[in-house]
Amino acid sequence: MQKPPFLHLQRVLTGKTPDQVVAERFTAKPALAKDKPSGRAGPCDITKARLIAESAEEVSQPNN
Repeated sequence: MQKPPFLHLQRVLTGKTPDQVVAERFTAKPALAKDKPSGRAGPCDITKARLIAESAEEVSQPNN
């Protein structure tokens, strides 16, 4: 029997809301809260992004 996804989410968040977890992470690492990225993307980053985009195109769309 497979568990519903929300049970996994509750276990991962340890009873906190997603907003609380994000706020805690931002206070722990203020660099995550910056609105602009630091530095430039390198060739490896561009390759990874391209692979992610290609795999995203292969995902089937839900029926409406």
